[in-house]
Amino acid sequence: MLAAFWLLWAAMIAGAVVIIVLKNGDVPQSTTTIFFETTTHK
Repeated sequence: MLAAFWLLWAAMIAGAVVIIVLKNGDVPQSTTTIFFETTTHK
């Protein structure tokens, strides 16, 4: 149950990032690097 919660949480964050990328059109590399670092090091 806890794993499903984390999976849903990660999916929502990933979805939000994709939406931001699509709206902005171009996102600097630093933004994606910070995003991946925060998700992998939690």
